[in-house]
Amino acid sequence: RTSHPVLLRAREPRRTQRRAARDSAMSADASATDSAPADNSLAELELIHTLRGHVETRVWHVAWSPSGKTLASCGADRTIRLWAASADGDGAAWKCTAVLEEGHQRTIRCCAWSPCGRFIASCSFDGTAAVWECLDDEFDCVASLEGHENEVKAVSWSATGRWLATCGRDKAVYIWEAEDEAFEVAAVLHQHTQDVKCVAWHPSRDVLASASYDDTVRLYTPIADDWQCAQTLEGHGSTVWALAFSADGAALASVSDDRTLVLWRETSEAQYEKAAAAEAVHERTIYSVDWAAAGAGGLLATGGSDDAICVLRAEAAAADAGGGVALRPVARRERAHDTDVNAVAWAPGADGWLASAGDDGTVRLWKLREAK
Repeated sequence: RTSHPVLLRAREPRRTQRRAARDSAMSADASATDSAPADNSLAELELIHTLRGHVETRVWHVAWSPSGKTLASCGADRTIRLWAASADGDGAAWKCTAVLEEGHQRTIRCCAWSPCGRFIASCSFDGTAAVWECLDDEFDCVASLEGHENEVKAVSWSATGRWLATCGRDKAVYIWEAEDEAFEVAAVLHQHTQDVKCVAWHPSRDVLASASYDDTVRLYTPIADDWQCAQTLEGHGSTVWALAFSADGAALASVSDDRTLVLWRETSEAQYEKAAAAEAVHERTIYSVDWAAAGAGGLLATGGSDDAICVLRAEAAAADAGGGVALRPVARRERAHDTDVNAVAWAPGADGWLASAGDDGTVRLWKLREAK
C-alpha cells in the first residue's frame, strides 16, 4: 500500500439521545399552507408530510436507510435526526425516533447509510467525518475521522461498505478503508483545483465520482494499492454541485450552477461520455440530484435555489431525433420549500416516495402521482 498517514481519532461511544417528540416542533404534518397547488404537468408531486424538528434553520441533507423504513436528516443544529412512519401507507404519521448529537461541533453537511444499514457516516463544517454504529436499536458515535483541513462537504459509502469517501473545501477527496470497525486512510486525491462539493460511488463497482467548484467531474479507480483519476468529465459551465449514478451504474447524472442537468453514459468500465443535457431545468442553481430505483423507469429528481423540485425521466430518444438518450420533464413543484431546496432523495423501491430538505428548516415527504 502506498503510505498515507492514518488520520483516525478513536473516541468513547456516545449514546444516541433517543427521545419522543417533545412538542410540535418535532411533529410531522401537511398543513394547507404547505400544500400549494402543483404545476399543471404530466404528473403531480404531492406533498404527504412536512417533518419539523431541527431547531435551527437549514436542513442540509436527507438519506434513506437501505430498507426505506427510516429517513435520516442533518443540518445546521449539529444533529442527525431519524424519522420513521408509525404504520404502512401514505396517511401514516411520521415521527422523530432518535436524535444523534454531540458528534460534531458545527453544521452537519451530509449523512449516508452504509449498505448494510448498521452504520451512518456524517461530515461537518468542523473538518471531521464521524461514523455512528447501531447496536441494540441505538446509535453510538464510534469514530471521528480527521484529515481534511477545513469544511467537509460530502460523505459516501461504496457498494460493499469497504470504502468511505469524503470531500471538502481543501480540494481533496479522501478514501477511507473500513476494517474491523476501524478506518484507515487509503488515498488522498488532489485532482480538483477548487473545493469539492460531492462524492458518489458506483452502485456495484469500486468507481468513485467527485464534483467540484472547478466545473468538472472526476472518476477514480483502484490501481495496485492506491487510487488513480481515471477520467475527467467536462460538460458544465460552472460549479458542479451534485452527482448520482443510475441504479445499474450505466449512467451518471450531474447538476450545476449553470442550471443544467447532464447525463453521462458509460462506454467502458469507468469511462463515460456526455449523452444528453437538459438546460434551464431550474431558474437558479441546482443543488441536488438523485436517481430513482431501477424499477422506477429512469426517474431523476433535482432540487435548487429557486425553491423548486423537478422530476425528469431519462428515456430512449426517438429515431428521428437521432436516437440516444432524452431527458423528458415529468413534474415540477414550485415552492417545494419556502427557500432553497438543498437535497432530494428517492426512497428505495419504485413506489414514488421522495424526500427533500430545505433552508426553511423542514424535511418534506412527497409522492409522485403519474398520469395513467
